[in-house]
Amino acid sequence: VSVSIHRGEFEDFNVRKGKAWGALNQMKKIWGSSMRRSTKVRLFRATVETILLYGSESWTVTKSLAKKIDECYSRMLLVALNVRWDQKLINRELIQDIPRASEKSEINVSSS
Repeated sequence: VSVSIHRGEFEDFNVRKGKAWGALNQMKKIWGSSMRRSTKVRLFRATVETILLYGSESWTVTKSLAKKIDECYSRMLLVALNVRWDQKLINRELIQDIPRASEKSEINVSSS
């Protein structure tokens, strides 16, 4: 039973991920603009993050799923902040004061 439950969360996350990437890509002109970083982050959190994490409070988030969420979130944030993949940035520099997606209060990571 737990396998099918976890599979459901992965499937739901993949749907949310696709929708969030779609929203992110529709805003390419904004991400490529000279808009202040803080404004881009607020816009990212209000649009892309909201789409990605919609319904996550009902997910049973395993460590594996939390890792996938955080990896996806970081890649999306790179795009939103107009940082190329080949720029040598560590995640702490990129994210600074932005909590990881799996650290959001709505997501509870289970120990399984």
